[in-house]
Amino acid sequence: MTPATQVALVEDDTGMRERIARVVDADPSLSLAFSAANAADILAWLVDNPVDVLLVDLGLPDRPGLQVIGQCRTMQRPAR
Repeated sequence: MTPATQVALVEDDTGMRERIARVVDADPSLSLAFSAANAADILAWLVDNPVDVLLVDLGLPDRPGLQVIGQCRTMQRPAR
């Protein structure tokens, strides 16, 4: 059996974050490893946790989403 793709999500809109989480949870090939409301929380979590896919809101309140993606790529090269 192939292990599920580990997904992390950062989205500041609670309703949208919950909807995306439900979509990920509904797919047996995916596993929601972590969900955050801001850049600081996701970046702190990524220090010690590998992830296959990172879904990022580009308009986060504490840092631009593109900056989060750039930092993730430095921390975890295999993440998509």
